Amino acid sequence: MENTETKVAVTRKSSFAGWERSVVLLLSYLAIGVASHFASFALRFDFEVPPPYRAAMWLGWLGSLPVKLAALLFFRQYSVLLGYFGMPDLRRVLMAIGTSSILLLGLNYGVGLFPEFESLSLPRGMLLIDFLLSTAGIIAVRLG
Repeated sequence: MENTETKVAVTRKSSFAGWERSVVLLLSYLAIGVASHFASFALRFDFEVPPPYRAAMWLGWLGSLPVKLAALLFFRQYSVLLGYFGMPDLRRVLMAIGTSSILLLGLNYGVGLFPEFESLSLPRGMLLIDFLLSTAGIIAVRLG
């Protein structure tokens, strides 16, 4: 009498397909980017943004958000497992947001060289607060 074991393959369907997960992460990162931009301006100026910085507040996110999203794409943050967040993931999030903040700081100085665009220059303190809020927001979504 032979002992035959029946092997049953159990497949666990993930909650999202690859492209669905990427879309959810993209929308989450968009919301985090916009919220951190406006919150960093509010925190930098104690919730009373002076008139010279209002144009930068309302138009600055149009320039800073693509830089952040591109950095997150470069550091592969759209194809990650949502249920797992380890030290390598933390390092990649910090590298992505840090790289985008450094690029934004460089762009900020470049914009400041042209007097006609000087009103769009972002305060350095706002960039630092934005780095902290964006990092915290992305980590919170990933730990979810």
